[in-house]
Amino acid sequence: MVITDEVRHALDVTLNWASLLEVEVDAASREAKVTFQILSLPADRRVLFLFQNVGRVAASLRIGIWSNPAAPVVPFQLEELCEIVRTFGRLPVVGGEFWDVPQNDRWKDRTSLLWEAGESGRSHSISLLQRHSNSTLDLYMWFDSFEIRDPAGIPILLTDFCADGPRYWEAYDRACIQAQKKDG
Repeated sequence: MVITDEVRHALDVTLNWASLLEVEVDAASREAKVTFQILSLPADRRVLFLFQNVGRVAASLRIGIWSNPAAPVVPFQLEELCEIVRTFGRLPVVGGEFWDVPQNDRWKDRTSLLWEAGESGRSHSISLLQRHSNSTLDLYMWFDSFEIRDPAGIPILLTDFCADGPRYWEAYDRACIQAQKKDG
């Protein structure tokens, strides 16, 4: 699977501030399911990313603010990942860049979870960051391919998905400009 710079940018824009609902990794099949509630027009919508040939998962769950280098690290197992994500209460992912981003040096030696399935399954990566008032979760997953589905399991074309983010944020910017003109 080839992800061009244009597609990567559109994926980043569309996932920006999306709520992370669930992350499930099946070690036996090397598949991961990641569910988001994305900002979309005319209404926000739920989408499922199905990652195939997952080769590595690394996470850092730290108690404290994201920038604290001394924040205690909480270890957990791959089977606990979905529950850990749920404890963040559907908070949005932040950072603006999610696809094929190098692992953050700030925590790479402070992992809570490191699962590897061998050398394959590392063509691409997704990086997700959630910040709570008293905890931070950094999650990286390496994989070879993915598809996007709606809640009924029906595939969503990548081009359709990638159009959602820019359309939403353009409408948001227009609304902000109109509000400023009205107030100003």
